[in-house]
Formats: sequence, C-alpha cells, structure tokens
Amino acid sequence: DIRAPSTALLRAAGWIVHDRSEDEAFMRSLYRPVYTDSEALSLGRRWVANNSVQRRADGWATYFKFFAWQAEEYDRVFLVDLDVQFNGPPDSVMMRLAAEETRPFLASAERAQRQYLGLNTHLALLAPSNRTFHELLRRAQSGDYIPYTNTEQDILESMYPGEDFDGKAALSRIPHLHYVLPFHTSACARTSLLRAA
Repeated sequence: DIRAPSTALLRAAGWIVHDRSEDEAFMRSLYRPVYTDSEALSLGRRWVANNSVQRRADGWATYFKFFAWQAEEYDRVFLVDLDVQFNGPPDSVMMRLAAEETRPFLASAERAQRQYLGLNTHLALLAPSNRTFHELLRRAQSGDYIPYTNTEQDILESMYPGEDFDGKAALSRIPHLHYVLPFHTSACARTSLLRAA
C-alpha cells in the first residue's frame, strides 16, 4: 500500500508514482507457488530436481513489477528493488545503458542454488510492451515456469533465459549495492522510468 503521505514525499523527491494498491487482490489471485516435487507432479507443473526451491509465500507482491511493461510511453524502464542503494548518481549511466541496449530485457544472471542459470532482478532494464505484460500474467496464472524463488524472477526466467539476457556486466556500471536493508523485502518499491535519448 502506498499511503498519501508517502506518495506525496516520493512525488516531491521527483519520483513518478503509479499507485497500484487496488490490484493487490488480483496479484494474489495469480500466485501459484510450488514447494515440492510431489506438489508439482500432482499439479502437472514443471519441476527441476535438487533445485533448493524457496518457501516464500509473499512472491505475489513481486508481481507488481509486471506493471512496468505497461509503461509504453517510455522507451526503457529500469526496475530497482527497495534493497538497492545507489553509491553515486545513477542517471547518466542508466540513460547511456538504456540508449545502447537492444535486448528487450536485461537482468543479472545467477545460478545461486538453482540447477540452471537464472536471473536476479534486483536491478533490471526492460522495453515496455503491453503484449509482454499480458504474457507475464498468463505465465503467472497458469504456473508456466520452473519454481525456484516463487517470485516474479521465475516467470521472467521462463521468458528471458539467463544465458541470453545476462546484463550483469552492463548493470554493474551503475554504482549500486544490493541487500543493503536490515531485512530483504520482496516488494519492488521503486521503479525508475526513463525515456532513452
């Protein structure tokens, strides 16, 4: 929920705020977490053995990131999670990267405890597309992805494999640290919208 005082503060600081709080019930209705191989088998879901699946129950909150694909008035959108801290002004590097990149999506590839190369979407660059937005929702609702984080990352990995959409080198040019909060939150709190020059 973005409350009025928080919204006013964000806007005063120059943020573009699109309050989607009214969509919480819808996002929750899409959520299809799977935690075990027997559960996946009984539901007819995809599964990878020995994948150390996370037992998160809050992954629906990360689905709010999908709304960034509806921002078609922008050439590129940067998604930035709440637990990211910029170590310097990111604007010029972000604008340059947005202008240079031709792939429709970019995030940092990582294996972590997966049995395959996946993505970490704490900082991601995307090309808005309403068509992609609807495909992301379809995959979420149908469970058409391999469960690992039980968040939006799994759905994004099903569309954008880590080996093809790895932007770790490019994104590392943006001066930032990840996991800087005393707790790790699943909700995307900040979305920077940039028009490529």
